[in-house]
Amino acid sequence: LILFALIVCAKSIGSAQTLTATNLPIISLETNGLPIDFQRIDAQFSVVDNPAGQVNHPDDPPAYEGPISIRLRGNYSAGLPQKPYALETHDSATGLDTSVALLGMPKEEDWIMLANWNDKSLVRNPLMFELARRMGHWAPHTRHVEVLLNGNYEGIYTFCEKIKRDSKRVNVKKLTPDDNTLPEVSGGYIFKHDYGWDFGTDNWHPQNCPDRWLNFELEYPDAASITPAQFDYLTNYLDDAEEALFSPNFSDPATGYRQFLDVDAWVDYFLLSELSGNVDAYKKSMYYSKDRDSLLKVGPIWDFDWALKFLGENGFPNGAGWLYAVDPCTQDVLYVPYFKRLLEDSFFQQRACERWTALRASVLDTAQVFAYIDSTANVLDAA
Repeated sequence: LILFALIVCAKSIGSAQTLTATNLPIISLETNGLPIDFQRIDAQFSVVDNPAGQVNHPDDPPAYEGPISIRLRGNYSAGLPQKPYALETHDSATGLDTSVALLGMPKEEDWIMLANWNDKSLVRNPLMFELARRMGHWAPHTRHVEVLLNGNYEGIYTFCEKIKRDSKRVNVKKLTPDDNTLPEVSGGYIFKHDYGWDFGTDNWHPQNCPDRWLNFELEYPDAASITPAQFDYLTNYLDDAEEALFSPNFSDPATGYRQFLDVDAWVDYFLLSELSGNVDAYKKSMYYSKDRDSLLKVGPIWDFDWALKFLGENGFPNGAGWLYAVDPCTQDVLYVPYFKRLLEDSFFQQRACERWTALRASVLDTAQVFAYIDSTANVLDAA
């Protein structure tokens, strides 16, 4: 009898679901039966988002509808049963990219649909993005949505802004092909430490794996658009910053790393990464930005589906320990060495300590963090 009950339960859980009504917005994607892979395809997109307090139905008049291009995104996550997507909104007349305001977020054309297969709580990314915003940084805004793909129910997604240069997103100066001398060439730039490799540095590699190097990927300008002078400026700036950070006088305010790094941004990234126990924090999806005549920032934060949970990785006993101190060579992608060096400086230690103390009395107060989690759970409960 127990075995029979388990089989029935398993069949019920595995069966397809039908979406008839929900308190969440509904996104419908129509691809004319074409599969979505890593090459963009054209599709139709609509959003049902009735006023607060009203239930949404798939056949309700849409708050927005129009053509898009869509593709798979992610690395590991793209291989999971619920697929993550990147999409661009297009003008129905011209077919060109067009900015639209979706789900209460500022106008843009590039959007992300984060799958939640690896986060059954559905709250990890929205929570961390919210904490970063409350700390004074830009982070992607999010809305939970239910998704239909060619009429089939795909589950709950986190619809959010893509990290990119924009006055309402990462607000760094726009570079033109003519911006090749100072001060214009000094920014703005966005790049990340990830799987890709558009430009590299050669000032540091781990002593016990000297054949491995840090790799960086350009976001803005992209590899096809950046000029040789801009490329040289950015790589030289990062090389100089690394050289200063690993020099004997690295803690000197005038000649050390502080002439290159925005310390407050680096402190906050460190605190959010360690608070969340994000095993990806220092090895991938790690963004940096540098505005014109400004210092190098780390952030915006991204990618927390492996955070805020126990993982038996990195040799931590019972999940405890400092992520920044992990041996870089034990990872599939090298951990950056920067924070281990920064935390050898009493100035950086003190700034981190003071910031943590202040945040624990405000943004990171336990009651405030739990209140956000509970409020999100209340929104998701019916769905």
